[in-house]
Amino acid sequence: MLKKFVGSILLVFFVASSYSTDKKEYINNFQNYLNQDIEKAQFYIDSLNQILIKRNDNYLAATIDYCFAKVEFEKGNYENAQNYVHKCLIISEKNNFEELIIRCYNTIATIFIIQKDFVKAKEILTKIILRAQKTKNTGLLADISYSYVTYFIDVGDSINSKKYLQSTLKYYFDNKDYSGLSKLYSELGHLYYDHDEFEDSFKKFKQAEKFASLNNNSKSLIRIYNNIGICFWELDNKDSAIFYLQKSIDLSYKVGVKNTLPSNYENLSAVYEDKKDFEKALLFHKKYSSLNDSLSGSEKTRIIKSINEKYESEKKEAEISTLQVQRNITIASIILAVLILTFVWRQNKLILAQKKIVESQKILVEKRNKETLDSISYAKYLQEAILPKPKEMNKFIKDYFIFYLPKDIVAGDFYWFFALESNPSKFLIAAADCTGHGVPGAMVSVVCANALNRCVKEFGLTMPGKILDKTTELVLETFENSENQIKDGMDISLALIDVENLKLFWAGANSPLWILKSENNNLQEFKPNKQPVASSDNPILFTTQEINIEKNDTIYLFTDGYVDQTGGGKGKKLMKKTLREIVLSLAENDIQSQNKIITDSFFSWKKQEEQVDDICFIGIKI
Repeated sequence: MLKKFVGSILLVFFVASSYSTDKKEYINNFQNYLNQDIEKAQFYIDSLNQILIKRNDNYLAATIDYCFAKVEFEKGNYENAQNYVHKCLIISEKNNFEELIIRCYNTIATIFIIQKDFVKAKEILTKIILRAQKTKNTGLLADISYSYVTYFIDVGDSINSKKYLQSTLKYYFDNKDYSGLSKLYSELGHLYYDHDEFEDSFKKFKQAEKFASLNNNSKSLIRIYNNIGICFWELDNKDSAIFYLQKSIDLSYKVGVKNTLPSNYENLSAVYEDKKDFEKALLFHKKYSSLNDSLSGSEKTRIIKSINEKYESEKKEAEISTLQVQRNITIASIILAVLILTFVWRQNKLILAQKKIVESQKILVEKRNKETLDSISYAKYLQEAILPKPKEMNKFIKDYFIFYLPKDIVAGDFYWFFALESNPSKFLIAAADCTGHGVPGAMVSVVCANALNRCVKEFGLTMPGKILDKTTELVLETFENSENQIKDGMDISLALIDVENLKLFWAGANSPLWILKSENNNLQEFKPNKQPVASSDNPILFTTQEINIEKNDTIYLFTDGYVDQTGGGKGKKLMKKTLREIVLSLAENDIQSQNKIITDSFFSWKKQEEQVDDICFIGIKI
């Protein structure tokens, strides 16, 4: 108790003395506490509130609301965080507190990224980065650049994520911002993990651990230990995985941050199950279930409490308003009667006019919506024209399936086929994923499909690597006449299959090739070049891999929409690991049964979740 009392006295003294210096330091001081201990950060806000009682300071009031928003954000209470952000914005916009306004919108954009509302997130980030540049506050710019890094990583734009990553890293290194460096390296760890590059993912998480330790950032270390544990599990080092997951749990209890515990317990249970230690697996699964139910109950209680508080507040305001009306009713009645008699006719006339305008606008909007939908529907027929016809493919391939599922009416994904006239036993086939989905993705897909056709018909190319090199050149030529810099293109898995000689020539741009071997049911994976068919920073020529195949081998080409789909009842991505298990289960099935299993597995995983991307998955049995 004495230590806590002395600490509170020192903290209040520190805040009071800093008040006369730079008010912007409030945010920096608060952020330092937030990175180390949420309870200390909460106590810091209480101290600021004590000062606010004695001083009428709008900047301080807005800062306190911003600090509350950050605390709620760190706890994962995004609804509460947004409420505090809006309160801060009301004060800040009224008083032109430009940097606070930008920080508030950056927080909102981050919440949209977490909720996967990427359209709104990008719209906000695009606006505030221009405003931040005018402030010449490099720290503020670095925070927004970090938000851009997380945005571009989540939407799969590796080019732009690297661009913002480099500028943000430079600022954090120059200013020894260990908290920022820890966050960035954690993002890199997740990026490599999502691409199944677990060694690189582990290295990035270890760097994140180093910087979080330098900053004594216990909250970040909890998540980092958990991520390192998962990497060890993927690398088949189960004992180290258990060590780090337990380390994350111990630190969670030590600092009082328990929102990550369900994930910790769930992962520990899975590792012990993988280790065949079913007793401990069951123990940690029970802890996960118990804690998860508890947290869900707490969330419900919080929402109910919030609703009740709002109701009581509105009820009191209504009572006060009623009393005021009763006191003034005698004086106001005569005035109101005159006003009503004077304006009632005008109001009725105005309402009728407005009603006509609204009805007219409604009809116009419905008409335009129908025209837009009709245009997109017609665009679907145009895009379908670039897809190969089953009748044409059936002449050259006996056993195959294509699971093609656009996210919207039109798609950025497409499949491509070309039979070589010089040799009927040879054909080219590809699964391609163009930048974006919907109408923009569909437009890019038409450009890319046309470039592939030109490579074969006009330039006589047959080797996949050469085709991708030439396609890149043609796509860049198409976009270079635009006044705006366009970096659109595609990821693709392209194969030349020689059925007669049992040879396969393959090249990939960010998309792999899988072959399920008939002799031992082993699944082989062939890695692509890590660059798109588009403008890239350090382009290299695409590599053509020559592969021997055998009768009854099954070849799979696919885009990333399948593995990126969220679901499973927990909103997590399906991931390549799960897809490998699904494909391995296909070994004893004919090609049409495989098609059904691939399709059913996708919808079983997706459940009620929204489809996140276009799907293109091709299976060919030799």
